[in-house]
Amino acid sequence: MHYYGNMIEKTQFSTLRSADTNRKVIAAAREAFLRDGFGGTSMDDLASAAKVARRTLYNQFGSKENLFRAVVTDMWGRIDPAELIEEAAAGKGPKEGLQAIGLALASHWASPTVIAFLRLAIVEGERFPELPRSFYKYGKEPIVLAVQAYLERMVQDHVLYIEDTLIATQQFIGMLNEPLLWMRLIDTDSNVDAARCADIANRAVRLFFAGYGAKT
Repeated sequence: MHYYGNMIEKTQFSTLRSADTNRKVIAAAREAFLRDGFGGTSMDDLASAAKVARRTLYNQFGSKENLFRAVVTDMWGRIDPAELIEEAAAGKGPKEGLQAIGLALASHWASPTVIAFLRLAIVEGERFPELPRSFYKYGKEPIVLAVQAYLERMVQDHVLYIEDTLIATQQFIGMLNEPLLWMRLIDTDSNVDAARCADIANRAVRLFFAGYGAKT
């Protein structure tokens, strides 16, 4: 029993150490990509910045493209789609639930780092088409699908009348993206505070229900 107990402790320690190394590598990669660009950053550069062996980098991530995906996943990971939707649906009215979702998305786009990373994916996307695809697939797509599922639930409950929930989802997110994302891609000095995020989310929800609210 003592032997197996030691083995379990060693396995848990190894797992924790690996997770800590991954976090360190992802943080270093995020800074390196933003500073030097995807094309201008090598795996040797990343290993040096993260203070890990090059072999460790390849063992953990396999390629620079995979590391980019890991950074994207980490950045969007602050929004847990399933948790957000369940929280929005439980104990809240339909508008309040959608408002919570909108505020989470608005707060996400308020981050200058997220904006800078999207700009990087767009600028280098011609040379590396995987970058914008990864930004969407590993970041935004899970959010889109979760919001769509939430809207479908409200349609089933006869709260909203929507013929195409995917289009409606894109329209709702678009009302957040226009003031919080696209203009800030152009105006690099623009910042958005918490009060502005809340106001934009509230307005988006009001407009959305004005257009899609079930007529009684």
